[in-house]
Amino acid sequence: MLAVLNTPLLRSQPSSHPQAVQPERAERSPHRQPQDLDDLAFFQAVLEGFMDGVVLVTSTGKVLHTNRAAQRLFQQASSSTHTENPSLPPCIWHLCQWAIAYRNDYPQDEQHLILEAEVLLNEQVNVRARVRWLSGLRHHDACLLVTLEDLTQVAQQLAIAAMHQYGLTPREAEVWQYRLQGYSYQQMAQELHISENTVKKHIKNILSKRRSVQPD
Repeated sequence: MLAVLNTPLLRSQPSSHPQAVQPERAERSPHRQPQDLDDLAFFQAVLEGFMDGVVLVTSTGKVLHTNRAAQRLFQQASSSTHTENPSLPPCIWHLCQWAIAYRNDYPQDEQHLILEAEVLLNEQVNVRARVRWLSGLRHHDACLLVTLEDLTQVAQQLAIAAMHQYGLTPREAEVWQYRLQGYSYQQMAQELHISENTVKKHIKNILSKRRSVQPD
């Protein structure tokens, strides 16, 4: 059974059950509950301004809107993702179903629920998905607001920044990107077609360069 936790936002592994958290803890999510959303078209236009992917979904699985960022993520995953709903990968719809089940059991807590999970759309696309209920849209019942943070893109940007800040080589930046994505030494070696010892050497060099710029 899902529960609303009074703890900071939790990060789960792709295979883990989603975590339920208080809305005020999700400070990075661009979806504060609107009070008077009486114009769906206007709200859709607003969603296009977000860098994160955003999807509006009804409790029956009908997609009301998918912004361009979410469309890009789904297109990247489409080659290896098959779903009955062409607009939603199964892992995202599964998270929505958790929110629907929780609402059915605890309707009084609808506005206090945010579900979060890290999911792999495919081997190359890793996202942090957050789901919450959204009400106030004219002519629409409460729907699900899904935000998708592209963790692969975030890691790439952080690795590029580290390359300039710490003087990393391009190969070290690649290694650091995979490290930021939570890859093991073995996984990094496989992705980069190098030995684990070489990976460890790169990590050692990276940490040394970081310490030289930001000493303890």
